[in-house]
Amino acid sequence: MYSQFKVDSWETARKIGTSIVKGTNWVFRGQTDMNWGLSTNMERRAKIYACSPDYFKDRENFILFQFQRHAFQYFSSPPDKGELLDWLALLQHHGGPTRLLDFTYSFYVAAFFALENSNSDSAIWAINIEKIEEMMDEITNSEYDTDELDDPKVKNLVIATDVLKGNQQYKMVINVEPKQLHERLVTQQGLFLFPCDISCSFLENLKNTFSPDDLPSNSIERSMSIGDSIEWDQIFESPVIKIIIPRQSYKAGLSDLKDMNITSSTLFPGLDGYARSLFYYLRAFESDIEIGSI
Repeated sequence: MYSQFKVDSWETARKIGTSIVKGTNWVFRGQTDMNWGLSTNMERRAKIYACSPDYFKDRENFILFQFQRHAFQYFSSPPDKGELLDWLALLQHHGGPTRLLDFTYSFYVAAFFALENSNSDSAIWAINIEKIEEMMDEITNSEYDTDELDDPKVKNLVIATDVLKGNQQYKMVINVEPKQLHERLVTQQGLFLFPCDISCSFLENLKNTFSPDDLPSNSIERSMSIGDSIEWDQIFESPVIKIIIPRQSYKAGLSDLKDMNITSSTLFPGLDGYARSLFYYLRAFESDIEIGSI
């Protein structure tokens, strides 16, 4: 259901990423292991605990209720009680179980998360949110087409809130941003992809979002080198793209990102982020050793 590019180097990955950024509206997610699929932390943890998806909506409501009850002890200005997406975003920010999946508008921020702590081939996922918004209008039968909801970000927030309240039910993924953007979301150019049907996997929601004509029946894999020409039609034939980055290219990638001022200290403001950024000076030695021998 997606196009997959296996590159030979960071330079090739960056070349493909630059081509995608020049296209329509895309969002990105970096994952440290190329074998990981796209799934939410609630979905992954529930699988470990053998919690049936039939109970996900009930559990989500209960978890959110408990979080709202106790939040006043930790936040001086929590969101309004009815701002359910803001509450989920806050819960996600602090590591709790939610249906939200973190993405970023920046290919380079996603690349950092793919490379920073990985010790195997990693991946960057790219998803065309312009296609999502087109299909969303079709799936919702344009019932949200009003002057007040002319901005897709506002419209998506209203749809997500209706879904969370149980007023609407779709099997699709939409791109959402909370009303209140905490500091980390801003610095990481972040947003969330929101699976509307919590009883199904994220990938099932994602696949149902697009027209069958947009999605190849199987993963289309290509190997690419820096000298290969990249055709736009080749890149954009699917609204979902996976770029696999080889382990041996990480030092070059992280060094390049550091030159762009994309490090833990800039993406995670505060002393914790700066301390985390110092691991870079250990990874800087990896060209002098045999990768994988540690």
